[in-house]
Order: sequence, then structure tokens, then C-alpha cells
Amino acid sequence: MRSKFVDDLTVSDNGDRNKVLATVVKIVDAYMTQFPDRWIAFKGSTESRTRLYRMAIGLNLEELSVRFNIFGLAGEKWLPFAKNLNVRAFLITIKKP
Repeated sequence: MRSKFVDDLTVSDNGDRNKVLATVVKIVDAYMTQFPDRWIAFKGSTESRTRLYRMAIGLNLEELSVRFNIFGLAGEKWLPFAKNLNVRAFLITIKKP
């Protein structure tokens, strides 16, 4: 039997990017609701994917910031995420009531 692996460097260009990103946000929300003291850190598998995540977060920052604290790794420091901040990784925590 042959193993199948997911290649995270594949570009499908099938037009479902926004749907995939929205699904990821829902999963992050569900996870953070269940485990509110945990953090999620991530980066893209390539520089261009990290840029894509930065743009997606920037476009939805107002809505995301209602529920989450979002930070970006700029140099060696975690800073509050801002649209014009060039970051190489992201950190998300849930806002506590």
C-alpha cells in the first residue's frame, strides 16, 4: 500500500483560498474557546505564504481583534500585529472576558 502525503508547497489555484482561510479561523476559534489559556503560533511554509497570511489578517484585523490578541514576530520581538508590520510569524491568544 502506498502512503499519501500532503504537500504543503503545492499551489492548486482552484479559487478556494478564502474558504480555506475562513475554515482555519473557525477551527482556531473552536480550539481557543476550549483551551483559552493556550497560544497558537504559526508561519507560512514559504515567505509568500507568510505574506498571504499577513494580508488576510490585515484585511480582517478589526473583526479578528474583537475576539483575539494577534501578535507578529518582527525581528526578535513579538509586537501587536499591525497592517504595515512586516512579520515572519504570528501568535494568537483569545481575549478573556
